[in-house]
Amino acid sequence: MKELFDKLYNKSEESFYKILDKNLKENKKTFIVTANPETFMMSEKDTEMRDLLLDKDTILVPDGIGIVKAARMINYDIKERIAGIDIANKLLELGNKQKKSIYLFGAKQEVIDSMKEVLKNNYPNLKEGEMTKVRATVVCEDSLYKIAEKHNFSDFLYVGKSEQMHQGNKKVAIMADSVEAVIAAMYFDSGLEQAEKFIIENLKEEIKIASKNVGIKDHKTVLQEKLQVHGTVDIKYEIIKETGPDHDKTFTAEVKLNGKVLAIGEGKTKKQAEMNAADKALKNL
Repeated sequence: MKELFDKLYNKSEESFYKILDKNLKENKKTFIVTANPETFMMSEKDTEMRDLLLDKDTILVPDGIGIVKAARMINYDIKERIAGIDIANKLLELGNKQKKSIYLFGAKQEVIDSMKEVLKNNYPNLKEGEMTKVRATVVCEDSLYKIAEKHNFSDFLYVGKSEQMHQGNKKVAIMADSVEAVIAAMYFDSGLEQAEKFIIENLKEEIKIASKNVGIKDHKTVLQEKLQVHGTVDIKYEIIKETGPDHDKTFTAEVKLNGKVLAIGEGKTKKQAEMNAADKALKNL
């Protein structure tokens, strides 16, 4: 564990941000690990993780206060804690200043979409990385639902009594989530290779389409750019109606500009309804 303490960044937060700024300007790849006590303890059992932490290109930052105190107790001169959330905010600030691209990874698509809106409003010069768009297309609810339908997942899903009454085993969201669960189970049971094989075999068409469309902007993005050409405006999407049984719903969404409704769209998912509303709004401009 001594090697890890030796590698901990021991200068000020301000000096660390200068490194980030310089590396971004020079397009130098930088791998940052915001370390806490759990990080160090896990690396004792996981040799692959330990090797990653000790890699020459890794910057090991003292995030958890426990790490800072432990280091000082054994006479390591750690200046201060550098919180991961502060690093994330600084990277967004620097990326915005230098007009960099970012990749949003993890969480459900609705969360990613909300995050994109927040980032566009607060960091207008920040560009969405092309791989974020590919990911959004490939692993969206619609794509995962198609896999579940193809393999008859609904026949193997056991749901609670209330869900059974509304055919919950055929709900788009539940079936899509079940595909993610199966992929995770494959990974834990048989390793990355088998999980990757399943994903590629079942999403090859979506991957092909998404790869061809890299650089092509979706309706919501185009609408946002057109409406914000003269400055920041308040663009909001709202689901105003849901019809049909739980397993086969149709959603109706409206898009508003500064409180005024621009257009209304429908779709089998909330995202699809919002996209259709944006498409109609573009045609009305």
